[in-house]
Amino acid sequence: MRGPGTLPLSLSGSGGHAMKGTGGVAGERREFLCRIGVLASATALAPLAGCETAEMHTDPPQPGAKLDFDTAVDPYQPLATVGGKVMVPIGGREVLLLRISAAAIVAYDNECSHKQCKLEGSGQWDGASNQLKCTCHGAIFDLTGAPVVWPDSTPKVKLRAFKVTFDGAKGTVQT
Repeated sequence: MRGPGTLPLSLSGSGGHAMKGTGGVAGERREFLCRIGVLASATALAPLAGCETAEMHTDPPQPGAKLDFDTAVDPYQPLATVGGKVMVPIGGREVLLLRISAAAIVAYDNECSHKQCKLEGSGQWDGASNQLKCTCHGAIFDLTGAPVVWPDSTPKVKLRAFKVTFDGAKGTVQT
């Protein structure tokens, strides 16, 4: 029996009657609280339903981390030619290396700063304008990583760029 101002004890459509084996009103309370807990958990996690791990990753790379590379050695061989790109882990982050000319390689965070798309797959370098385009949503960045074209009204965020020294065959990336 419920007093005035109390809620029904069951969300299962049992009409407030104790379900078999639940132990009467105490069992109904347990069931009600469990169902409310499940409902609250689902509601709390709903905003994350469309998120990918990449969208939740915001940590900067470990400062001072470095990577030495040689374009004659795997996995860096795509960098032997202009237009080549390769993703490498440096300092706990994915870094995209792009060969932009015979004498230069640039390095950027592998996540687009707009919607965190992986630039390894969606990033295209335009040598004529010296710009990196993310084909995922249309963001375009200059050589320093500053946004040139931003696809929506969200705040513009610079793409993290890293220092690269390169002699035409071998190089070093530093975070």
